[in-house]
Amino acid sequence: MLNAKQPDYITIKQSTIDALIRYAEKGIPPGGFLRGVLTNNFSEAVGRADEDNRRALYAIHIFVYNEMPADCWGSVEKVNAWIDHNGLEGNKEVA
Repeated sequence: MLNAKQPDYITIKQSTIDALIRYAEKGIPPGGFLRGVLTNNFSEAVGRADEDNRRALYAIHIFVYNEMPADCWGSVEKVNAWIDHNGLEGNKEVA
């Protein structure tokens, strides 16, 4: 289970944390903003972020970097593969 209770993450909206957890655990595709974050596409992330997520972008990045499996973020290919294999549920060897 991902650790979303760290004080560093207090600026992140609960709905954003929930979407990241659904993506990590079950491979449920995130929206455009989080897809931009997960694929390291800064322009997409900033362009699609609402005001709250824009303010929390650094904390969201730290959450992804520190709490999520490295195999589920970093490139379009990694994100697509993670979704195709149903997240941690389908990638038991990563957990």
